[in-house]
Amino acid sequence: MQPQKSLNFEMLRSQWPELANLGALAEQYVHTDPESSLVKLRNYLELIVRWLYRTERLEKGYRSSIHDLITDDTFQSIIPKPVTMKMDAVRIHGNRAAHGDTIKPADAQWILKEAHIMGAWMYLKYAGGHADDFPKFQLPEAPKAAVNTASKEFSPKELKKKQEQLAKATKELEEAQQREISILRDLQIAKEKSDELEARLDLSRQQGEQAASVLDMDEAETRRRLIDSKLTLAGWDVADDVQNTMQVTQEHPVKEQPTKTGNGYADYVLWDDKGQPVAVIEAKRTKVDAEKGRKQAQLYANWLEKEFG
Repeated sequence: MQPQKSLNFEMLRSQWPELANLGALAEQYVHTDPESSLVKLRNYLELIVRWLYRTERLEKGYRSSIHDLITDDTFQSIIPKPVTMKMDAVRIHGNRAAHGDTIKPADAQWILKEAHIMGAWMYLKYAGGHADDFPKFQLPEAPKAAVNTASKEFSPKELKKKQEQLAKATKELEEAQQREISILRDLQIAKEKSDELEARLDLSRQQGEQAASVLDMDEAETRRRLIDSKLTLAGWDVADDVQNTMQVTQEHPVKEQPTKTGNGYADYVLWDDKGQPVAVIEAKRTKVDAEKGRKQAQLYANWLEKEFG
């Protein structure tokens, strides 16, 4: 059977055909079955991360959870932060889909775009490709009879079927990993001297940053959507497209700030059932010291405390 071609992942087929196939399936389901689309992208992520561990000869490549692998200090030191942020976004929403949560099509569409950028980064860094060789992201056209699954309640039978699909996909993923694992990798790590290892990781770090700079990583969108996702997982009602709800307001105006106008805008304010502010969240670029964001959030919180007593 001829593999289905995709709009966004064909540049990966020559070196990583399984990634191209998973991307094609995720595109196929993105409008009609966003949960299945995200499960495919979760497997896509797992293959990428474990492939990176093997290729970079990092420890723990065949044992730890995907969360542990992505957050590992050595991995974080050589993979550009905008890339690991996208990996975390795919992981979070892929896990939601795998656990039977109802997924909004808009979330699956955004994650599909993030997965495409991850693949483009892989292609630039490890396949020696050029930016002109891979397509700009295209959202697949929605079928005319597409079902809006965001408002659909799944029956127990349908949920069981999705779990069976996940189990099958997980088994296929494990088989794919076994085909690629080399017994010699652990021996190579053991034989490398520490200074040689550090030099190799530093070179990989530089190459990864160069590949990331060629792409428009759109870190601001990824950062905001990740915060939206984590707030939603924690039970907060977060609206799309920087809109407000009774529980979460975005770009909330605050006064008496150390700016020319004296005005400022809090990225997120969380509200309790009595209409009182209970928390402020400030988002900053990864290259900005987190302490700067904390101090700014504190200034916003001080004003809200004064305003609402």
